[in-house]
Amino acid sequence: MLQPETPTVVKLFSNGIQFEIPVYQRAYVWTAEVNWEPLWQDVVDTVARYTAAPDGGEGLKHFLGPIVLHQRNHAVGGIERRTVIDGQQRLTTLQLLLAAVRRVADEHGCTDVVDELTSLLENRGRGADGPARQKIRPSRRDREHFLRALATTDVDDCPATGPLGAFAFFHRSVHVWLTDGEVALPTDPTQRLTVLQDTILDLLFVVAINLEDADNPQIIFETLNARGTALGALDLVKNALFAELEQHGNRAVELHDELWEPTFEAVADEGYWSKETEQGRRSWPRSSWFLMHWLAAELGTVVRADRLYETFRRDVLRAPGTEAADLVRRLCRDAGTIRSFDDLPVHTVEGRFFARLRSLDTTTMHPVALLLFRSVADGVLTAERRELALSALESWLVRRSILRLTSQSYNRILAAVLAAAKSDPASPDLAVIDALRSNTARTSRWPDDEELRGRLESAPLYGYLGTPRLRMLLEACELDLRSSDRTEDIALPPGLSVEHILPQSWETNWPLPHTGADSDERAADRDSRLHRLGNLTLVTQPLNAHLSNAPWTSSDGGPSKRRALSDHSLLLLNRDIAGSDRWDEDTIEARGRTLADRILRTWPGPTDPRWTDG
Repeated sequence: MLQPETPTVVKLFSNGIQFEIPVYQRAYVWTAEVNWEPLWQDVVDTVARYTAAPDGGEGLKHFLGPIVLHQRNHAVGGIERRTVIDGQQRLTTLQLLLAAVRRVADEHGCTDVVDELTSLLENRGRGADGPARQKIRPSRRDREHFLRALATTDVDDCPATGPLGAFAFFHRSVHVWLTDGEVALPTDPTQRLTVLQDTILDLLFVVAINLEDADNPQIIFETLNARGTALGALDLVKNALFAELEQHGNRAVELHDELWEPTFEAVADEGYWSKETEQGRRSWPRSSWFLMHWLAAELGTVVRADRLYETFRRDVLRAPGTEAADLVRRLCRDAGTIRSFDDLPVHTVEGRFFARLRSLDTTTMHPVALLLFRSVADGVLTAERRELALSALESWLVRRSILRLTSQSYNRILAAVLAAAKSDPASPDLAVIDALRSNTARTSRWPDDEELRGRLESAPLYGYLGTPRLRMLLEACELDLRSSDRTEDIALPPGLSVEHILPQSWETNWPLPHTGADSDERAADRDSRLHRLGNLTLVTQPLNAHLSNAPWTSSDGGPSKRRALSDHSLLLLNRDIAGSDRWDEDTIEARGRTLADRILRTWPGPTDPRWTDG
């Protein structure tokens, strides 16, 4: 490694040189609030120091940060080429700043400024034809917008993000600065632009680290980026994979364009993989969740979020016999599979499985699901056998959630289930079911019917279980009612509300049938049934508001819950309720037993014959 240099902007971009952004580096992601505004403020502050003390020497310098470059072979007398290992955002932004100042100078007829800045934005002379004319050669994702920014004359047509957004931001900022009465400079635009040009070119510095052939660019990149920077784990994985492919002359560009970019970086996806999503109490980019699940499925063990890249590099990329090209294919294939988990039709076993996992607010078992989906894609499993294994996983999770059994051991259980599935690649479905059924400890057991029925029939669920989980249970009861082949398969509307049939404020319109010495006891008995499963149903939010505390029936034709449910709800769950002439403690008890039967049928326990006969 050569000794670091501290070139000024003018030295950095002078002469015939091109900085090439490798295809595998991420897109231009700097933004106004986080990056452009602070950089512009640094420039303005440096101008102010310079104009206040032109002979200030070293005290006038402003360092912008490091860049790491790798020398590339080039023809004698041709354009010198360097690959940007780190600092592409900074280099790209500097070029866009220079282009914006040049554009403003051109608008004000400052030809000297235009000419000097053009020499730092374009290569000229021998070997500077075609793409070699550019000082920076961005990756294809940014190339079109970067070139448009350097050539644009219509600033108003620029988007707010990307290279064009940066150009437009600096263009506006320079215009505002030129007319700022508080700037301690003559108001003449030519004089101000000249001072601005001198400041940017001669007083802004970078720390340039130039690598020699013996240096490993990927190791340098990881050292600079693997600790606490904005680069995510999947960004580091991508760089490592494609650096490996380039080093061995494999199809890096083709694999990037044909597989990686359409999977993880398609413009139409609007940053799907970079969006933060919350699971449990943790929020990470989707790409990190994916890599965590993928590594668990690949290695059969749970990987900590702060060890994703390190684990990938050590246990996957460096594993004997590993081919980087094969890893790219597998990652892209499995990313498509995991992404499909959000879009599977809810009337299918698989679609309901993932919808219910969202209600449970857990993705713990996604690695197991990924293994099962892989097995079907590879022809090892039938779709029916995958459905059975997913149903067992779902039952195990739902039954435990109803009893609010601890989830603290789920990572350990996941590792055991994964190990079982991976040890039996011919029958991973049976291995998953057997692993779940073999758990007997309280922290991992699959609750039986007796224990579950006791909770469902006799204990308050409203306030004990969260609303998404209660809604999931009642929706399952509705689907069980529709299980007849004579019932239309109509999707349940989203966002249904959980409604108390006997209202929580029942005293006004739901009087006790008798008064007397035992009235307090009877009121307490009624209150104990309010939040039980038998007294809960699903309605739309408007119907929920309409029902409120209305009585069950009305003799004078006024509002009543029974009539409203009969007239306005299409759910069989509510049709069944509306068939009752009365609604009281005994009705709640009876309905609770019926709904418990439906829930136990939807999520069978560990001894159910389907797990062994399926």
